Amino acid sequence: MKKIPDPLARVLGKKEEYISRGKLHVASRVDAAMENFDFELKVSVTSFTMTVTTGGELIQIKSEGNKLDSKKKNMLSKNEKRR
Repeated sequence: MKKIPDPLARVLGKKEEYISRGKLHVASRVDAAMENFDFELKVSVTSFTMTVTTGGELIQIKSEGNKLDSKKKNMLSKNEKRR
């Protein structure tokens, strides 16, 4: 029996480790996709935790659902690089 792999987070269809400010500005949600699995399996994001660094301090923002609201976008825009 093969284990179902963990879904991978995607923003604007990309699974990049770092996402540019321009891309984040137009992003409205976090999606998920399955990779390396034998058949297509649709998954949905029901919650996520976003971690940003501000002033050398790690800040975690928990979110229900998959939306990148204005509060999250503002936190992201304060950082040069983000995961």
